[in-house]
Amino acid sequence: MQIALRWGGYYNAAIDGAYGSGTRQAMAAWQADNGYDQTGMLTTHQHRDLTGQYNAPLISVGMRTYRDARADLELQLLLEAVQFDRYGAPFVHFQGTSSVPDAQVLLISQDGTRGMLFGL
Repeated sequence: MQIALRWGGYYNAAIDGAYGSGTRQAMAAWQADNGYDQTGMLTTHQHRDLTGQYNAPLISVGMRTYRDARADLELQLLLEAVQFDRYGAPFVHFQGTSSVPDAQVLLISQDGTRGMLFGL
């Protein structure tokens, strides 16, 4: 919530996940600007509206949630530019689509330490 509120210009304090007075004031300001009662706490519907506003620029360029149960991954990818190609443990390979043929994404699906990552 704090990240979305900051993006919208409503919140400028630390992103700490705590719903203190600054966060509640930011939520109330967002509510006022969006035609809601200023309670300082978002309803489920309002939360959906705020996150929808936050995600709209990403969605407009084709950013979508990619879920892969086999690799136990969930993230945002520009799925108009890349598509799943193959698994090659511990990697999930994506190749460019016809609209961006040179695009590539390589995801790592493995628990491990920084040292293990550097070894890959």
